[in-house]
Amino acid sequence: MNQAPFPRSPWHLSFQDRVILLSLCVVVVALGGYRLLEPRLAAGRGVETLRTGERIEYQVDVNAADAQELDLLPGIGPKRAGAIVAYRARHGRFASLEDLAEVPGVTRSVVEKLDGLVRFGPCTTGGSPTP
Repeated sequence: MNQAPFPRSPWHLSFQDRVILLSLCVVVVALGGYRLLEPRLAAGRGVETLRTGERIEYQVDVNAADAQELDLLPGIGPKRAGAIVAYRARHGRFASLEDLAEVPGVTRSVVEKLDGLVRFGPCTTGGSPTP
């Protein structure tokens, strides 16, 4: 008696089919993990790119900024930034751009470049404002 061959199940997967299915599962899990972790990864970057036409409006408070922050201003390098901080420590807070022109090494042309980029808030030393 001849037995008929056992019919192949439609759920039987060949080795190649199993490899493809496993690869697809790995991709789906990786993409799902990335979608879950991406907000945390982006938050750690700390830098956002601006859209076309957007501008950052930021003014440096001359009375609160340290030398490194002042160094970022146009025309102010590390030497002038240090001179501004030292002058502020000796003479007190700055009230206007004209006061900045009194700092040795800060010329009138440098002061003109700073117009609109700096502000003159109350100087904070040791947590209490200086008059």
